[in-house]
Amino acid sequence: MNQTQITTRTIQSLIKDKLQFFIPSYQRGYRWDPTQVVALLDDISEFEVPHDNEDASYWLQPVIVAPRADGSYEVIDGQQRLTTIFIILRYIKSKLPVYDASFSIQYESRPGSARFLEQLNETERDENIDYYHMYEAYRAVENWFTHQDVTVLFHFYSKLTERTQVIWYEVAPEDDVIALFTRINMGKIPLTNSELVKALLLSDDHLKVTPDKSLPEMERRIIHGRELEQIRLKKREIAGEWDQMEQALQQDAFWYFLHDGKKTYATRIEWLLDAHAKNLNAGFTPERRIPTEHEPFFTFLVFQEVLRQAKDAKQETKDIIQTIWYNVKQLFMTFQEWYRDRTLYHLIGYLVTQKTSIIDLQQETTQFGKRSFEQELLRRIRLTVPKDVTTLDYQENPGAIRRTLLLFNIWTLLQDEKSNSRFEFDRFKQENWDIEHIHAVTSAFETPEEQQKFLEAILLDASLIEDQELIGDIRTLSSTSFTEDQFTAVHERIVLTFEESASTNHLSNLTLLDATTNRSYKNAPFYQKRAEIIRLDRTGRFIPLCTRNVFLKYYTSSLMQMNHWGLDDRRSYVEAIETIMTDIRETEGVHVR
Repeated sequence: MNQTQITTRTIQSLIKDKLQFFIPSYQRGYRWDPTQVVALLDDISEFEVPHDNEDASYWLQPVIVAPRADGSYEVIDGQQRLTTIFIILRYIKSKLPVYDASFSIQYESRPGSARFLEQLNETERDENIDYYHMYEAYRAVENWFTHQDVTVLFHFYSKLTERTQVIWYEVAPEDDVIALFTRINMGKIPLTNSELVKALLLSDDHLKVTPDKSLPEMERRIIHGRELEQIRLKKREIAGEWDQMEQALQQDAFWYFLHDGKKTYATRIEWLLDAHAKNLNAGFTPERRIPTEHEPFFTFLVFQEVLRQAKDAKQETKDIIQTIWYNVKQLFMTFQEWYRDRTLYHLIGYLVTQKTSIIDLQQETTQFGKRSFEQELLRRIRLTVPKDVTTLDYQENPGAIRRTLLLFNIWTLLQDEKSNSRFEFDRFKQENWDIEHIHAVTSAFETPEEQQKFLEAILLDASLIEDQELIGDIRTLSSTSFTEDQFTAVHERIVLTFEESASTNHLSNLTLLDATTNRSYKNAPFYQKRAEIIRLDRTGRFIPLCTRNVFLKYYTSSLMQMNHWGLDDRRSYVEAIETIMTDIRETEGVHVR
């Protein structure tokens, strides 16, 4: 959009400037119900100014307007909020006549609505649906203030007019306002922080240079012409780079390396802008700092505050815009560099899964060289490594087991100097990979053949069973034909024995699996899980390296049997994990590129 202006305005400024709003015919009528009106009243009333920021405000959603030839503003978005504020002010004026009460609102297709809003006469309430909703909103305001002390009315008026603000988004008169209205309202897409910041950065007003009034008029005109061309080129440059960064962030492999994926963004560049805004906000003096917990438009307000401070210091906003944008690009390029470096990708990617903010990491490690940066990452990773993995149990240490298995997979990949393989953090996060039993003693068996295989496999681990009578019954059952009831009786005793020994929940019987495959398994025995993992691997499905190794029995020295996850398998598996954890604890660096 050309000549877009974006700023903030208090409700008091709308009243003081006697603004006139024009609601075009393409907009629907007023439709807020009493519940929405009361919610707004409650929010404004409950808003408290924090002790550490006396300039804090209650923020309404943006009001998008376009200037008209007669000096009024066409409302593209914000009609419902503006009308509700008008109705609240109208009520306060009826109780406190001394106060300035309102701006004005005209309706293109409903000219009588302006007059009705001034009078809010109950006898006319049912003449049309707009009057009905306006009057019901007024009644909701009236009921809300009923039984309130008059001082409450004074305090509320002060909060409403002085503390309540809107983001004022003024588009150029020549813009296609109907297309903009359709995008926002038909698609139910509110203006985001990123859109507001983009308008701020591309504003002609912020990119222009203050003219030197000492120059002759003709020379000033020539300079102005050159300046307009420079502004056009700068806007095109920023817009192009903006799109390139958004396109890169839309790549899931890059995005989920940077981000935990728990918060969604309309545009992912908003996360990057937010990151830089937090850096800028930390450098503000306490009285200028924007409290993140109170401001839904935190990112926009920080960038606006930077420009406001520049104007106060008589600096060219054009230079400030270029500095802001340069720093955003530098942040982005740093993250790209980390992503492209295979070692940094894995070390940082793991730390992000452990709730380390990559933004904080970037801020805290700016003083490190590359080698010392790796050392710092390793130091942080070591803090997450359990002292003794051989004692880890799912019931007592689920978090430690999950960290250990994830790090086991990542470090195993890193140790292969000839491989370019990468751990797929995007799949890991999107598919909800978590802990799963390798061998489930509660397995369900559909045929006598499966039951027979289970009994034979259990006998391979007979040393885990102290009940010699049970061992004898298993041997007897496995060597003869048996009924369903006979198998069920023995199976229940086996399950009870293994649950009491807690061996099923030990690290030696656990691996990482995605939620979908986990659900499809149900209680399948080991050999069925193994067959499914192999099938999925052949289709190109992402299977973490160590999970695949488990079901291929990669860690087991003897491959006498492939149908059961036995004692030898478990011992070898834990030894492999402990070897990797020891390497992480003792290594001085990662020598893989």
